[in-house]
Amino acid sequence: MRGPGTIPNWQSIGDWLSDQGLEVGDSGWGLYVATERSGGEEAVDFWTDAHERGLAFSNPRAFPTTIVNALAGEISRTLGIDGPNYTFVGLDSALLEASKQARVDLDEARVPGALVVQIDESPGQRHVKWVVLS
Repeated sequence: MRGPGTIPNWQSIGDWLSDQGLEVGDSGWGLYVATERSGGEEAVDFWTDAHERGLAFSNPRAFPTTIVNALAGEISRTLGIDGPNYTFVGLDSALLEASKQARVDLDEARVPGALVVQIDESPGQRHVKWVVLS
């Protein structure tokens, strides 16, 4: 286990992993994201916009995290993670479940390593905490 670390946004995780000598890209690592809301407000905002303007005129690019696992997908693409990718939504239980699933995948040799990420969202702000299990 390495970490945990805290950063104001998730893009710096790749730099931290490299500094630790961990290569997660193209290696079967798993990503386990825990979040309280995971874009819930953006989903409501998108559908409100679609209702007001009409679906044909509402731009989903203005609401990038309307899908629950959008952040996990973006992190995976950026870091090159090609193993399992999970998103757990809830309060403290989400982090517990993400950690449990990572441990199961490690114990059953489904992944060589696991990146567990907790994303705390508040309006206009996103803080990321993570731990690496291997």
